[in-house]
Amino acid sequence: MNGTIRTVAGIVGLLLLSAPSRAQSAASPAPIEATVPPKASPALVEPAAPPKNPEWRTTVSVAVSEWFDSNVFLQDVTSQAHRQSMVTSVAPFFGVEWNPEPEFQMAVNYSPDVVRYASDPTEDHTDHRGNINFAGQFGDATYEVLNSATWIDGSRTDVTFPGPGGAPAIGGIPIRDRRQALNLKESFKLQYPIGDWFVRPVGGWYMNDYKTAYSAAPGYENYASRTDINGGVDIGYKVYEKTYAVVGYRSGHQDQDALPGSPMEYSNDYNRFLFGGEGSPLPWLKFALLAGPEIHYFDSNVATGFYHNQSQLYVDFSATMTLDKADSLTLSAKRYTRPGYTGRSMLSELLCEAAWKHKFTDALTASAGFTSYLADYFPTVRNDDIYTPAVGLTYQFNKHFSAELRYSYDVANSEVPDTDGREFQRQIAMLSLRYTF
Repeated sequence: MNGTIRTVAGIVGLLLLSAPSRAQSAASPAPIEATVPPKASPALVEPAAPPKNPEWRTTVSVAVSEWFDSNVFLQDVTSQAHRQSMVTSVAPFFGVEWNPEPEFQMAVNYSPDVVRYASDPTEDHTDHRGNINFAGQFGDATYEVLNSATWIDGSRTDVTFPGPGGAPAIGGIPIRDRRQALNLKESFKLQYPIGDWFVRPVGGWYMNDYKTAYSAAPGYENYASRTDINGGVDIGYKVYEKTYAVVGYRSGHQDQDALPGSPMEYSNDYNRFLFGGEGSPLPWLKFALLAGPEIHYFDSNVATGFYHNQSQLYVDFSATMTLDKADSLTLSAKRYTRPGYTGRSMLSELLCEAAWKHKFTDALTASAGFTSYLADYFPTVRNDDIYTPAVGLTYQFNKHFSAELRYSYDVANSEVPDTDGREFQRQIAMLSLRYTF
């Protein structure tokens, strides 16, 4: 019940923030995907959308970023508190798009992001990111297949947190994402219109395969690999111009590896029942919402007293609003439940994001955003929150060269009895330069 109240409160707050006073022109829809926690690296990444031009197209660029991290290990009071470092990132990008005909479009890209910490070389890592995306249209039917892979070439030894409360809030996601791991993600959808109706088969899969070495040392954080696969169908009915009411269903399975020394793991099957809508009821608004209950069925390797059937709320909401020719606002709220990556628990996560952009000129754009990330663990009673306001400024000197300034501030809170090791504050100030050949 506490998790549901926090979910509703977070979404209501986000919707109140979104109310525009005036809007005029059309906006593009924000895609809905299976969500992962926000990445720690602020390095710029090229988009990986399917191609739109009927020809071969290649993109080659390089982004160089320099930023200041005020709290590398996300600790405020322990011996690792406020470890600061300058960080350098070099990220070339290679992309190919091919659009021979409406029935088939393809986009393939690869970007190795080399990240180096001046004061803490144990945190150096290289992220190899790749995407292979397909899309097309047969008559009125459209399809989309998205495939992404990230290999993190980082340390195989994790950090030890000997202080009270253990690891930082939500397990220290930025620290985890500097360690060796393989992350894979795939999704598929096929939408077929039938008069005022549409039918949309969908499927998705992801894998977080963590490669860090196990240790029984007190305070050492071990990671449990996990996977999620699901499939189902959405059915939509046109209730207004360019607007559909939607119902859906997903059947899925989640796996969690047991950590050495304990058979406890929270692998489960689940059924998800969805209700919502999508479309563009107003010229300046596009949205998509699917929400509903999901029921998880666990096997026998769970904590004593843990209910083997658990009901949770699932939410997937996004909206894009064009307020005028210079201003746009995007919103999202996503709540999902899956096995925790630190093992021996389930984790319900609520991620709410709001981002505003203002275009001063064709060259100069400002941005401001706010992210709230709420995590409820069960059967372990541990709730963590991280709030992040951010601002940015981008200048496009010409078609080849651009620069971005960005600043973000994390504030983490925890509801465990002793929070010294979990609560933290972190600032990142970054300058990025990009050249497109």
